[in-house]
Amino acid sequence: MENTMPGQLEELIQELRDGGGGTVVCVVVELLASWAIQVGHKCGIVVAGFWPAMLATYRLIASIPETVRCGLISETGFPQHDFHSKMLCYPVAGDQFLNCAYIVQVWKVGMRLNGLGLKDVEEGLRMVMEDVEMEIRLRNLHDIVIGRDDHVKEDLNLKAFIENMKKGAC
Repeated sequence: MENTMPGQLEELIQELRDGGGGTVVCVVVELLASWAIQVGHKCGIVVAGFWPAMLATYRLIASIPETVRCGLISETGFPQHDFHSKMLCYPVAGDQFLNCAYIVQVWKVGMRLNGLGLKDVEEGLRMVMEDVEMEIRLRNLHDIVIGRDDHVKEDLNLKAFIENMKKGAC
């Protein structure tokens, strides 16, 4: 796809422009087809990234308060609270590298393991268990995720997305 589809997409955009069939004002790109981002930029078109797995992940996280209320999971989870919420990451493929970057570098609520040996895992566990600042960040993140009104947040996000599209900021 990376070799043939960029040219095909660019050709389609030009045909639509030249043939009077309409104007392409935005390209919504499924992020696994990231080659389309460069085509949109080359053609001077606003590009918005979309990743269906992110919606599924968001829905899963958003369902946590209800699953706690229904008793499907406990508030403390398993293993115990101090451990289960902090993450040890060992990315292997695909989106795992991006997820690990968010957990370790952006949210700072986990550690990236150097390997899967006993020593590596023990060191990672020790580091997350002893990191008091990580626990504070984790509680703040928990309050943001669990404490928000999902429907209001979704509406605000959609409105912000539409406004950014109008401004060409995506």
